[in-house]
Amino acid sequence: VYKRQGKPVRVIPEVFPKIFRVGWPVVVSGLATLSMHQADRYLLKQSLGLEQTGIYSLAHYIVMAVNTLLLLPFFQIWSVTIYEIDATADRLQVFRRVFKYFVLTLFLVLLAVALFSESILRIVSKPEFLPAASIIPIHCLAFNFYSLHALFSVPSMIHKRTGVVALTAIVAAVVNVLANLVLIPQFGVYGAAVGSVMTYITYSFFGQWRYAKIERIGYPIGYVFCFIVFGAVLVLGLSLIHISEPTRPRLI
Repeated sequence: VYKRQGKPVRVIPEVFPKIFRVGWPVVVSGLATLSMHQADRYLLKQSLGLEQTGIYSLAHYIVMAVNTLLLLPFFQIWSVTIYEIDATADRLQVFRRVFKYFVLTLFLVLLAVALFSESILRIVSKPEFLPAASIIPIHCLAFNFYSLHALFSVPSMIHKRTGVVALTAIVAAVVNVLANLVLIPQFGVYGAAVGSVMTYITYSFFGQWRYAKIERIGYPIGYVFCFIVFGAVLVLGLSLIHISEPTRPRLI
């Protein structure tokens, strides 16, 4: 935006249109992503009241906090490093290798959160919030999907096609609202959690389909699929165990 060659500082106005073209879709994407994270809470509050919404929100924020703590430092470096990797001869191989390690690390961390969800809740909350233990594994599965988007979207960033990112986020936000409108009346907080899984699957894999049209990196999707199947079975088992405990208050 500006350049300093000795003194004084010189503004470069011709850079502003380029920044705007790349930046405004990122702003739209941020707003749509905010909707993805918040719409379910609003609809839950309208349908089930504050108590159920509070339990659901605690489960969501615990998983989101762990996910952010793990990924924020990585993505701060990754968002710059992708351009350095793009300049290398083996760029596609590097992107694929990082993807594999990323998926494995993320899966193991969120798996630990799912397995020890009740212990975590006993440390950070009161006993009346223990029913959230049956929702945390579902959110762990959801955030496994959500976090994939940052790697899938690499082609749009490298080629400055950020409008595709905005479109993807808007589509996922619409899916989130529709899924919650259908699932919450039938299944309560579990419907909202499943709606989050559906939303983040849309966000990542609809995005991957669109970004591959810009450039196909060839991510090992089969590698992800193995973790998804295992994770889905584990999440179902953990949630059923927590729900079936006779001393546990039931969620609607």
